[in-house]
Amino acid sequence: MPDIDLVTYSRQAPAIRRAGEICSMSKEVEFNNSLLLDPSNQVSNLDQFARSLAYVSLQRPLTAIVQPVDRILGTDLEQKTNWISPAEPAAFGTSKFWAQQAGSAVGMLGTFWLASKLVRGLTRGGMTEKELSASLSDRGVLGLTMKEAAFTGFLHDFALVPCDKRDTRPLLLSRLHGGVNGAITMTALTASGMGLQKLGLKSEALAGALSAIPAGFVNANTDTLLRHHRFAKADEVIPSVSTMVVLGGAFGLSHQLRGKHESGRSNFSWSAEGKSFQVTGGEVALTRALGALERGEAGMVRVRPYAGPNSGVSGLFGLAKLGPERSLLLAHGQHGSQIPQRFLVEADLVATCHADPKLASKLVLDANVQFLRAGKDRISLAGVGQPVRPGERSPIRLGNELEPVIETATPERLERFPKEEISPELRKEMDRTECKTIKRLLRNINQFGREPDPLVVQMMRDHRVLCIGELHAIFDNPLVEWAPSLFPQLKAAGATHLATEVPYVKQSWFDHFNATGEGLGDPAMWWSENWGPVWKAARENGLKIVAVDADIKHGESNPFSDKYKPNRVDRDLHMATTIGGILEQSPDHKVVFYGGGFHMRRFNLPHESASCRQRLVEQNHTVSSVQGLYSIWDASRTPTIIKYTTGLREPVAIEMDHARNVAEFWYRATDPTMSRLKLKNWDSVIIFPSKATQ
Repeated sequence: MPDIDLVTYSRQAPAIRRAGEICSMSKEVEFNNSLLLDPSNQVSNLDQFARSLAYVSLQRPLTAIVQPVDRILGTDLEQKTNWISPAEPAAFGTSKFWAQQAGSAVGMLGTFWLASKLVRGLTRGGMTEKELSASLSDRGVLGLTMKEAAFTGFLHDFALVPCDKRDTRPLLLSRLHGGVNGAITMTALTASGMGLQKLGLKSEALAGALSAIPAGFVNANTDTLLRHHRFAKADEVIPSVSTMVVLGGAFGLSHQLRGKHESGRSNFSWSAEGKSFQVTGGEVALTRALGALERGEAGMVRVRPYAGPNSGVSGLFGLAKLGPERSLLLAHGQHGSQIPQRFLVEADLVATCHADPKLASKLVLDANVQFLRAGKDRISLAGVGQPVRPGERSPIRLGNELEPVIETATPERLERFPKEEISPELRKEMDRTECKTIKRLLRNINQFGREPDPLVVQMMRDHRVLCIGELHAIFDNPLVEWAPSLFPQLKAAGATHLATEVPYVKQSWFDHFNATGEGLGDPAMWWSENWGPVWKAARENGLKIVAVDADIKHGESNPFSDKYKPNRVDRDLHMATTIGGILEQSPDHKVVFYGGGFHMRRFNLPHESASCRQRLVEQNHTVSSVQGLYSIWDASRTPTIIKYTTGLREPVAIEMDHARNVAEFWYRATDPTMSRLKLKNWDSVIIFPSKATQ
């Protein structure tokens, strides 16, 4: 190394130091310029959010729509309409990354809502209030049922998400893969959210965010399997899960905020005609009440009465003055029917027809007839039918003159069943309204009446349990006389066992009878003398007879007797468990259950436990029930409909889901213990003519 002149070095040292400082400063300036030129650092989080929102909500669906046009026509619309570019991807986990994800989630809400609106319009169009109520009760955190979520996910990702430019596959294949991925992802998101809600998680926003974790995992793996035929790597799963968490939380929060308006039912303007109300709790609460009303039950809702148009600025926007919150009871008023006492006590207002005079102070309207129309979260009541907008459901009449749902009458059938006439004796007992009601009832029987044998045999084919209900201790019992001709047909339809309402401790008698044909004369069987033809027909057709009742004396489980309530045995549970055990022994087993019709009802009475039929349904068995209606020696126990069908010449079977006027008819008006039941408590009924008319 050469020697350095110290004098020369000392003179040059300041210049060398300045050159080093300049070099360092130039590097610092270059570094700062690189920061300014990086879009992810140059743009604020708010800008990242806004750009992502605009791209996902506007540009992405537009591009998705023009892509097929370019492929088919060879145009360049995609390039010409590319007005909003997506935000430059930010590093995972940074504030800008989450700003972009949030913007995309909010933007996707709009396109997802558009797809779900179309799907809901198709799946919920034409639903009755009962069906709509069930649908709204079965929604997930997206406000959709499982089926609707799958269809919405497919439609959204197929139609509104463009293909990646790097994707070289055919456009249709790429879109189909996207649609399938969207359907699977949204199904997973909905299923997870429903599971969390069933576990007790109340917040739909939180449920949406948590359910998005498995949905994001599914989304990443479905995408890589469809595109690259492999499972996703960690660096692919984590962003997908993160994105879905933001989306799921946003979807859940959105549904939580707008969940009052789900049916697509159009609304109506406030009106001074009649009485109008705003429903507290929104459309979901209203729809559930209307669903109960359609099932013939009473519906209770909290409402605020309309008190006239508002003034000032709020009046310009159609806002109304509302009164204090009240409880409103909605019920079909019918002669002879009773509104549950607990509802009457709770209700501040009552909307019904043919009301008891004692309810006058609570009635919404004084008129004998009331019509109800429903909007999203409003109801209006008037004494006459009200006009509706296109797309609205027709007004509901809160009376007993229900129009038939299906018209299937034929001239041949009208000749075979009773004419729509009322005897002069009955006419003297009834007022004009009642006469009109009975005419509708008889017309319904003419329209929907069928031969009993084919209907009951088809019910046996379609279900694993056929319940045939009767009245006990009736020695002139047409259901018992019917068994010898019916059982060969039920055997051909798959029946293997006959369940009978006899205490299980008597099973040894049936085992002996099955083997020998003898030994059913036990006097302890309080109805054995009457039921011999049923058991004999079962044995002759190879049906194994099984005693399914609990070991108690008859009457100890009477649901209407306070005497036995402290020691009541749940006979329905015992019978359902025994019959369920028969079905679980083999998938080929089918059971005919001959017994009291009360054990075969479809709906609960207030404060009573579920019937045997209901419990079998809860065990996931297919069940159908038919109730026999016939005259007996005790007029107070004779089904009410027998009084009005004296012209009947042969048995007629009627399905309750079709014959609405028959379904809404009360079972026994003169027996206070049974007057709460309507005929729709069974799937079908068979009306037998009295012996005197045959």
